[in-house]
Amino acid sequence: VCINVPSGGSLYGAGVGPTIITSTSTTAGVVCPASGGANILIADLSLTRSVTPTSSAHGILTATGVTFSVTQSTIRNVHSQNSWYGFQLGPTDFSTCDRCTAEQNYSHGFYFPAYSSGSSSALQWTLTNTLSQFNGSTTAGVGAGYYVNGANANTIVGMPWINPNSFANYSGGFAFVSTSSSNTINDIHLINATGSAD
Repeated sequence: VCINVPSGGSLYGAGVGPTIITSTSTTAGVVCPASGGANILIADLSLTRSVTPTSSAHGILTATGVTFSVTQSTIRNVHSQNSWYGFQLGPTDFSTCDRCTAEQNYSHGFYFPAYSSGSSSALQWTLTNTLSQFNGSTTAGVGAGYYVNGANANTIVGMPWINPNSFANYSGGFAFVSTSSSNTINDIHLINATGSAD
């Protein structure tokens, strides 16, 4: 069962070393902020799992298919590994992921899906001092450090990604992808971005 963090709620530990949440589910996310929730805080912990994940089993899973999965929320100092995506961060207005690490996940480290049925979608996550490394596998066949999927809507990234770091991911460091010629991905701001051995 995915741990639900309600709107206005917090889930925080004593640090990425002392606090480790281990999932035994092959299909569920580890932590799921409430769909449409606001002012949620998830901080100072590690997420992992003891079984091989399927394509729905992510570390932190914010909702997709909604205008805003969360609003004005914060993920801080979280380490996520052994999931399908380390972090699946859906549409938001002005949320933050700070000092987060995605490592040794089966597919993308950080995955950003646009709103699935809108004419435009805001993926306005500010990333600061993040690390995505050793993600991807032959099982998934893909695995970028950071992957923005703009296939379903005109996508606005908007907020800056400051010091995002990518190292040794299976299929690349930073991917901004739209498979539809009618959809665009706008306002990409990478500041001091590093990609190496991807």
